[in-house]
Amino acid sequence: MSRGESAGTTTLADEQAALRRVATLVASGAAPNAVFDLVTQEASRLLGVPILTMIRYGPDRTATVISAASDKPFPVGTTLALDGPSVIATILETGKTARIESYEGLPGEIAAGLRAAGARSAYGVPIVVDGELWGAMAAIQTAVVPDDESRLADFTELVASAISNAQAREDLRYLAAEQASLRRVATLVAHHAPSDELFALVGDEVKTLLGVPFVAVTRYEGRRVTVVGAAGGNPHISLGGSWTLDGPSVSATVLDTGRSARMDEYTGLAGEVAAIAQTAGFQSVAGAPIVVAGHVWGAIIAVSTSDPLPDRSETRIAEYTELVATAISNAATTEELVTSRARIVAASDEGRRRLERDLHDGTQQRLIALALDIQRLQTRLPVGDATTAKSLSELQSEIESILEELQELSRGLHPALLARGGLLPPLQALARRSPIPVDLHVTTEQRPPEPVEIATYYAVAETLTNAIKHSHASQVRIEIQSADGMLKASVRDDGIGGAKAGDGTGLIGLIDRIAALSGTLHLHSPPHDGTIIEIELPYAAHGPTSPG
Repeated sequence: MSRGESAGTTTLADEQAALRRVATLVASGAAPNAVFDLVTQEASRLLGVPILTMIRYGPDRTATVISAASDKPFPVGTTLALDGPSVIATILETGKTARIESYEGLPGEIAAGLRAAGARSAYGVPIVVDGELWGAMAAIQTAVVPDDESRLADFTELVASAISNAQAREDLRYLAAEQASLRRVATLVAHHAPSDELFALVGDEVKTLLGVPFVAVTRYEGRRVTVVGAAGGNPHISLGGSWTLDGPSVSATVLDTGRSARMDEYTGLAGEVAAIAQTAGFQSVAGAPIVVAGHVWGAIIAVSTSDPLPDRSETRIAEYTELVATAISNAATTEELVTSRARIVAASDEGRRRLERDLHDGTQQRLIALALDIQRLQTRLPVGDATTAKSLSELQSEIESILEELQELSRGLHPALLARGGLLPPLQALARRSPIPVDLHVTTEQRPPEPVEIATYYAVAETLTNAIKHSHASQVRIEIQSADGMLKASVRDDGIGGAKAGDGTGLIGLIDRIAALSGTLHLHSPPHDGTIIEIELPYAAHGPTSPG
């Protein structure tokens, strides 16, 4: 074997050994930075170049040094503007291997730095990860560069594998964390948690997942945006803060387009939001819309004050906005349903009052007048006209019976005692008329709102009627009390039990009436052990307390 052949064999063996060492590190799942450092050391030694640099491309035609065999001319961490001819600028533009034989007289930051370091020429190879240009490696010589691009490309392929593997592992970890996070939010949505609790959890989850210092859940009101949920401390943005969308911002873009948006620079922009962003030191902002019933209701905004936000942050945020939109839509539907049912109950009560007034002021008064007319006729009858007297007397009795029935019906529709004196007087009247002894206890701090008072009266009246008709009880106990804005009523008997809500006792209607006022009705009626009905009605959202 000749000396030349021996030298070639040694070089090939050295190259294979170097590549094997890098491949072993890649296969072990080492962190990309460890792979980068080993690659630059091995490639610099093998190729015999004094300056070997690995860069990653950034936004706006920039490149950052992420590993280097020498601190000259550009130390690790340096971000370079691709503002003139260079190997890495050509690779960015073409995606292919590039070469420059001389930097003499070339403009730009990179050319100037290389000339100052005594570099004459360079070649470089792209680093392509999963089909996309990720970065490059560049070898710089103080003499004419040998044709070693293919040898350098062997190393960049290993670098690309390391990056791709690391990204796959990171994506898998992120996916697991994201799914667990979304499950927590979905569980809260399914349990109809209060809005403030949901917004707080969503903010915390997005903040943790993206690794950002601050996340806000916002709501749009015209051209204003208001913070309704927040996670992370920021002295310039707090819960309830509100700003006009009078200039460029992520919030304005989301509102105007109905799509996700991102901004990595607020410097020099006008408007309230931009001023806050500049004061608070926002570096990068991403947001996704919360769309409810086809309209942009609000947005989730993630903020970084140091590094740019991770790639695809807007897409990741959007996973949460869909859950928040569902919760808001569910809450709105529930509120509309409760409001609608409350309107129906109020209309029914007003109809009862109107019918009671019509009976009292119309039919009853006419019957009373007719009874008085009969009395006058009775005083004018000729002596001895027994037949007519008997007929008039029977008619008088029939009218009095009809009046009693109308009065009873009137009391059932809307007892006048309820409007005048609250719950106690009409309930006492019910107890007096009951064939079953009633033990009545009413202790209220103040008169409840009229809808609550009416609902309680009818619930107690219906329950007492059921006990009289079906329970075979020897006693009924009625207790009503109020405290802390809540009225509680219970009706219990010692009868045969076995009552059910759907067996024709009228309880279904009571349940609907109570639910329409955001209350609850519980039935406990085991066979042979009496019946207990318990009612709870909140005062809130039903107007002021009744007069009296």
